[in-house]
Amino acid sequence: MRYLFFLSLLFFNVTISSSAELLASGTRIHLTATAETERVNDEVQVTFRIEKEGRNSDKVRRFVNQVSADIQRQLQQENGLQQQTISRHMQAVWRYPEHQAAVRTGWRMVQVERITSQDLDALPHWLEAIEKQGAILNHVQFRVSQRAMQEAESELRQQVMQRFLSQASELTQAIGGERFHLITLHAHQVNAQPQQQAKTLMLRASATMQD
Repeated sequence: MRYLFFLSLLFFNVTISSSAELLASGTRIHLTATAETERVNDEVQVTFRIEKEGRNSDKVRRFVNQVSADIQRQLQQENGLQQQTISRHMQAVWRYPEHQAAVRTGWRMVQVERITSQDLDALPHWLEAIEKQGAILNHVQFRVSQRAMQEAESELRQQVMQRFLSQASELTQAIGGERFHLITLHAHQVNAQPQQQAKTLMLRASATMQD
């Protein structure tokens, strides 16, 4: 997944102009700087579902609960693994005889769960344990963990701020200014196209200087 971060800054720069009005208001100049890095996937998510259909709703529910508990027991020895129920619903199963009223023939329950871990080497074991208990695999997703993302964002912010300060200082000197001031700061991120093997982080900063 590619992440794009925008950092907007507003600078106030005092010039050597003799005009009191210009000296008070200054001149605003727009600047842009970017910083980019990549992080390898260090986390995996496995999503699976447990399905059961039968005439007795209580038996259907207990079956789903048992399969979920069995999977949890199989994986409970894995350090740092998180298991979460995403959705759970039961619906009636109907038969529609020709020229007759619909007849309920049973119940169908579906429970979707997700496990998350940073132990990528243990993935084959999880998949085997899930399927062995009768659950159905939906998909496997490799991604960059939240902790790694936050560390990368912090590094990028430092990099882009250093580039901004360098650009602002050079521009201030080039136009004969004496100093500049940071007035406002805005930051946000935009998700771009997914990537399978790594996540690219980009921090883009735009600034307005006032001289």
